Amino acid sequence: MGAGTPNTNEPVYNGYYANLLANNPDAVLEVIDPFTTADGRRPKPMYEPIGMYLMVPASSKNAVAAVKYLDWMAEMQNIMVLQNGLEGVSYELSEDGLPVLLDTPEATNWLYNYYDYCIILNGKYVSTDDMNKNIAANAFDLRFKDFTIKSIQAGINDGYVIPRVDIPVEAELKYAKILEDFEKEMLAKSVTAKPDQFDKVYDDLVKEYLAKGGQTVMDEKYQAYDEFYKN
Repeated sequence: MGAGTPNTNEPVYNGYYANLLANNPDAVLEVIDPFTTADGRRPKPMYEPIGMYLMVPASSKNAVAAVKYLDWMAEMQNIMVLQNGLEGVSYELSEDGLPVLLDTPEATNWLYNYYDYCIILNGKYVSTDDMNKNIAANAFDLRFKDFTIKSIQAGINDGYVIPRVDIPVEAELKYAKILEDFEKEMLAKSVTAKPDQFDKVYDDLVKEYLAKGGQTVMDEKYQAYDEFYKN
């Protein structure tokens, strides 16, 4: 028995699950959602409504065409092709109208590249208003349908979106490198601390982190948050 933490459904779309079964036909991957807070929740960060940031450089000689390309990519009929290939060649539609990959070389190519072909999305997308249909669409390999659906459901269980604040935090710019380097030191010293000394080591490291600028960054982030949401 073992455990790991991949992205939802990654063992399917990156082929881990299929390779596992090729080596051990009796092997089973089971979805778990084990990390619980004191109030019984299992929070996980999720995409903002924005999703991803795609930038066209000001120096681009084809900026208008690049934006038009993204607009074209956002149309559902084009998403279907970019994410699934050609119907009858790399996929077929199920009775529910969901794309199911065929056992063809073209399907294999699309399986490993669809999230690059359609760069405005991460995961299969077939409906603008039915989340369950979008979840089911990611079960494009029917051998792993239950695993896929359970993994995505676990991935969005108690999901939260990090608050969006567009006010610059000057202290973060000033102390970011110092704190980033110290975080590595904190991790190393915490992991290697003797069990009976762990609490003291960790508490001392936190105090040092705050003194190195962490407290200032925290205070300014609170101020920026309050200022942003006050307006």
